[in-house]
Amino acid sequence: MGTIPPTLLMSMYLSEVALYINFLDDFFRKKTDHDTVDRLSSQSLVETCLQLLDKERIELLTVQVATMISTVLSTTPQTDIDKSEIFRLEQALLTKTGISESAHPVVLEWLNYQDDKFFCSFAYQGALLLASSKIWTPTVIKICCDLLSSENDPLRDRAVILIRDRKWCSENQSISIVINWFSQWNKQETKSIAQVEHLFAILDIQTIDDIKKMMQIEREMNDVSFFRLIKSLSAEVIEYIRLIIKSLTGYLPHSTDSLFLHWLLEHIPYELLKFNEKFIELFIEMMLNYPNVKTKVIVAKNLFFSEIMNKFGAYFGKS
Repeated sequence: MGTIPPTLLMSMYLSEVALYINFLDDFFRKKTDHDTVDRLSSQSLVETCLQLLDKERIELLTVQVATMISTVLSTTPQTDIDKSEIFRLEQALLTKTGISESAHPVVLEWLNYQDDKFFCSFAYQGALLLASSKIWTPTVIKICCDLLSSENDPLRDRAVILIRDRKWCSENQSISIVINWFSQWNKQETKSIAQVEHLFAILDIQTIDDIKKMMQIEREMNDVSFFRLIKSLSAEVIEYIRLIIKSLTGYLPHSTDSLFLHWLLEHIPYELLKFNEKFIELFIEMMLNYPNVKTKVIVAKNLFFSEIMNKFGAYFGKS
């Protein structure tokens, strides 16, 4: 077999190189075009959402716009996010006070973005819109609690109204969710009472399980007592608290249990106990017989500065 001339070899090599260069050029051109289309599609979708929100005269978010926003959230790469466009969309959503029934499942998907750096505000707004439409889920309740300490005034103000409205109380897990959230808040090093004051006197504690959970966390004696969250107590729960306090009186004055007893006596909602004869008898017995003076002072202070004194006088009148 003859030797291939060097000129022919060079020609063949250059031809291969040219084909490879053309392949790369075509690949990158197609990729760039595809990325550009995606970016333009995403931007145009946001613009379309804004236009529809602007044209809609109703205060309810429609399934059409909700679905388009879901598409923006699920298809927009973080590298392509136009923060100004997203901000405009967030502001436009503030005009909505609820959502149409058909949009409920779509907006529920937004809650998955609550921990997303760029799209978390849509989870917040979604939770508020769902709550306004009386759709309370554990996640909706938690997000509304989170918003109580938000620096975003419109979102925080709406969360406060919804929390104080107490429609969420019908959710089976609502009390546990609020207790857990409050426990985490209590452990924060930097916090303000203003962040949680709207949760005060809001819980109806009706079951032993709920008060047990509160008592377990209350033993940590955090900055703010869980008792401040209580609006009402069932007779069963009141009796449980009474038995707990009575059992704690049997411990040595300087023991851990004795310290917890002092904490309970300082924070229990006396106003909710004023008509319970057994509780009043227990307090009077503690004032007369409990060896620790500090404990007696705590009990006396709360008795004298509440309507329980009426019962206190009646008790001695019978003696």
